[in-house]
Amino acid sequence: MSRSALLLLALAWLLPGCSADPAPPATIQEWRQELERYVWEQGNGDPAVLADVSWDDVHPGFAVLADPLPNRSTDVYGLLLAHPQLEGHAYFVFLVAKVRNGVFEQMLPVALEIDEGSFRWVEGAGDEDQTRRYLQWRSLGPKAMGVQFPSRDDSFDVNVDGNTISITHEPSGARWQIEVPRNVTDPPC
Repeated sequence: MSRSALLLLALAWLLPGCSADPAPPATIQEWRQELERYVWEQGNGDPAVLADVSWDDVHPGFAVLADPLPNRSTDVYGLLLAHPQLEGHAYFVFLVAKVRNGVFEQMLPVALEIDEGSFRWVEGAGDEDQTRRYLQWRSLGPKAMGVQFPSRDDSFDVNVDGNTISITHEPSGARWQIEVPRNVTDPPC
């Protein structure tokens, strides 16, 4: 092996952040696990810690970023939109976006109930038509560097009707829903 090849190999070994191998992609399951770990480590199990968490000091929510270079990373952003009560239970409502190599791959609504240290996740459908509608609206606006979810012009409305949570992206009309199963073990009030 030549001296230059040995030097390049040594540099690649010493500078792992500069390696050619991208980080493993983040998954929605990993996002859920990391959020749970955050609640335990930062809030000692108290979900109120989620009220102050943000990935950019502007947008409330929680993100898992796999690689610092967006064009070779799969990241998951969970935008915290609301904290409603359903049938006497408090939920955290997120719109979760999975972004691969700077391109939106999936968007889905997620509700989380944390009760006495137990995490109960409810995922809505990742409706491709609604995601496409949202992305078409985004394509009409000014192009920003990077993904920037949500964009500065995004606004979302959360509506609760019985055990159904609806998230509407107001500018595009894109809409996602979560059906929270009724809790049959709770006695009627």
